[in-house]
Amino acid sequence: MRHVSCAVVSLLLTLLVPATVVAKGPADAYYGRGTTNVVWFLHISDLHIGSSQVEDPKQLATPHFEFALQQAIPVIDPSFVLASGDLCDGSQGVLPTVGQQQDEWDAYKGLYTKAGMKADFYFDLPGNHDAYGESNGLPHFLNNALQGQANGKPYVSWSVKVPDGEMLFFGLNSAGTGASPLSNPPGNFTDDELDYVEQTMAAHAGAQLVIMAGHHPLQGATNQDRVEKAFQAAKGGFYLHGHRHDYTEYLGGGDTIVVNEVGSLGKSDTDNVGVAVIDHNALVYRATSTSKPWPFVTITAPVSAKLRQGADNPYAYAVCKDRKDNPVRALVFSDKKVSSVTAQIGAGPVATMKSSAPDSPVYEAEVDTSALAAGNHDVTVTAKVGSEQATQTLSAKFVAGPCEALPVDPDPPSADGGAGAAGASGSGGSSGDGGIAGSAGASGKAGGGGAGTGGKAGSAGAAGKAGAGATTQADPQAPEDDGGCSCTTAPASGPGTAAWAAIFAALALRSRRARRTRAAR
Repeated sequence: MRHVSCAVVSLLLTLLVPATVVAKGPADAYYGRGTTNVVWFLHISDLHIGSSQVEDPKQLATPHFEFALQQAIPVIDPSFVLASGDLCDGSQGVLPTVGQQQDEWDAYKGLYTKAGMKADFYFDLPGNHDAYGESNGLPHFLNNALQGQANGKPYVSWSVKVPDGEMLFFGLNSAGTGASPLSNPPGNFTDDELDYVEQTMAAHAGAQLVIMAGHHPLQGATNQDRVEKAFQAAKGGFYLHGHRHDYTEYLGGGDTIVVNEVGSLGKSDTDNVGVAVIDHNALVYRATSTSKPWPFVTITAPVSAKLRQGADNPYAYAVCKDRKDNPVRALVFSDKKVSSVTAQIGAGPVATMKSSAPDSPVYEAEVDTSALAAGNHDVTVTAKVGSEQATQTLSAKFVAGPCEALPVDPDPPSADGGAGAAGASGSGGSSGDGGIAGSAGASGKAGGGGAGTGGKAGSAGAAGKAGAGATTQADPQAPEDDGGCSCTTAPASGPGTAAWAAIFAALALRSRRARRTRAAR
């Protein structure tokens, strides 16, 4: 298989692939055809490794974390994994919240190391249980967590690029600089990390979406207002957290932030493995359970008009009903071969859904909705795996025509073109060093990368799926050995000589690939 360099592939994705819609902000979510603007990731929280027998008689923490690493990741094949705090229990083997114990951290570190987690794929954040007994920073997190070791900071940013543009992610530290034993302090976002957030957002002003995660909910946290102002600057966005061991979806920040909380991985059996999907700028979030994980279905288009707890979805789009071929998309995850997947809208005909590519979990169908009345209608997807089945139903808004032509995604990268997007160098720092590799996109494997600014040559990125390749961006303070490709990209001020050379190389490559004409909205 022939691989194209990281830099060339990145430029192909960001400069040369024509997006059909220019999206900026969650309100620009849209209904489209195709899968190259679909990407998903895994969210876990509240692992509580080291929980004592007294508070956790079932001793779920370690086996559930092993399930996430060894079973959920291979089945879900996410672009990355987010672990939003309470990585360890901080109980010293007896009483929760007493303080840090190195044995707990050794166990946590051993589990993610054994599973082969790398800093460009596994983003772990601190929670209050990781801060108990600390008073001058979070040394146990920094010395043992994967991101703490890689970046030397308790916060990090990275990005994912699809043909429509860039999605900017922040993993925040809501645990402050420490917590007193036997306490339960509210969240504390530090000034230095929020300075970093604001600087990074300014450097990525063209990002189409901003997604942040922390351990605590925003409500009541120190510097809550600064976090919400950052979201306001991005025209709204999405926040993910844990802490309360609940599976909820609600609105924050004056109804401009859609918030999702996942159940505790270490102390619960249900709703504790979250999957977030971004489908044409719309973020959809559902959780499966360690007790019965598969099959698992999540509908990604059309988007639900309601959040899970019943509030109106402020970023839901309407679908023109007067089409005979309205697309329905869903992700179906199973550790066994999927027997069938069907879609139905309202009382209309049942349509067979087909996988978008061999071994892809993305299923699609075109459904005739022309006989529907305008209004909200149920969209139901059912997946069967042998004698088992899983079903999801949501309510989407349909409006009368005339209907415009739907935007259509560009084709996925071909297998011989190298599907992985380049890892970007860290922004916001003086030298922009510490960039890391993205995962592969459709059909391809990410090639091993050359050395970036201040970074060592890396190994191949994670395997990808039928969709866009993920471009990960490290915290600018990352050390040299980040464990992945350290490809550099053009500076924010504009492409230099090397970048222009890459552009011309990419143009030459693209000119050899014919693309069929597609309708635009």
